[in-house]
Amino acid sequence: MDGEAALDSNAMVNVLNNRLDLSLLGVREVFVPIIAIGELLYGVHKSARASENRARLHGYLEKAVVLGCSMETADHYGEIKLALRRAGTPIPDNDMWIAATALEYKLPIVTNDKHFTYIDGLEIIRY
Repeated sequence: MDGEAALDSNAMVNVLNNRLDLSLLGVREVFVPIIAIGELLYGVHKSARASENRARLHGYLEKAVVLGCSMETADHYGEIKLALRRAGTPIPDNDMWIAATALEYKLPIVTNDKHFTYIDGLEIIRY
């Protein structure tokens, strides 16, 4: 899957605000977990420029692949949550779902959040 990557919510925000050029990271095909989209839409709803931000998000998503959740995603989530609990390194639930989605599709995740490094087997592309 050379050149393919999933984006976490913070990476998406940076891409949408032209603060992150994915091509500089070698990413040519973008995948966005539905959980990350939910987080972004929360931001859209609380925004003073909701219509403009919604249109920008939807415009970008037309060029990306949206990844849904499945039973396999849920299984990865359960494994991640248990491992993090045992290690004493909890992270936000939504980030566990985003990581589980990336693991299911065998994609690296573009993120600047250190806590994703606590998840075994997750390939990370930092920016």
